[in-house]
Amino acid sequence: GQRAPHAGPGLPPPVPSTRGGYGLLAILATAAPVRLAFLKAILEEAGFHPFVFGADDPYPGAYPRRLMAPESEADMARRLIEEVENST
Repeated sequence: GQRAPHAGPGLPPPVPSTRGGYGLLAILATAAPVRLAFLKAILEEAGFHPFVFGADDPYPGAYPRRLMAPESEADMARRLIEEVENST
């Protein structure tokens, strides 16, 4: 079977997707590589488990990349991104 990912401090463990496994949801799409790296680092520091879909694109910035998060973390991750982007 599939093991649950480890949750960071203060976060509940990710819960299985309703479709089976541990699903990822897109929480942001951007063609700005610096913004993407910054937000991914913020989420990791907060104990989330982000994943960048499209990171192997040979032309950085040419196509939007998606910042993904486990379904169980997606809403909180979106709120954190909104808070960070509105405070700068």
